Amino acid sequence: LSLSLCQSSRPAYHTRKKELEEELANLNQSIVSAEKEAAKMTSETARVRNLIADERLLLDSMRDNESDWATLHARAAADRAEAISTRERIKKGLEEKVAALLGQF
Repeated sequence: LSLSLCQSSRPAYHTRKKELEEELANLNQSIVSAEKEAAKMTSETARVRNLIADERLLLDSMRDNESDWATLHARAAADRAEAISTRERIKKGLEEKVAALLGQF
């Protein structure tokens, strides 16, 4: 009797074993797929971090350029003011010399 029970449960055991092996193979495939996806995401994250770093460098450069332009603009305004002042002094000096020369006649 016990031999017949073992023999009758044997096909069910093999069927269940095969099902479990297939499930294990599917789980392993899922793990491999998940690892590949994680590697893609890690790569994409690194790419995005590099893009963000590049954007920060660009913004810093733009701020520096803006500051440089503001400095140059202020310097140009000061140079213009000095040039106008110098021109006015020269003009006044020439007018005084012309008036002095005309006063001699």
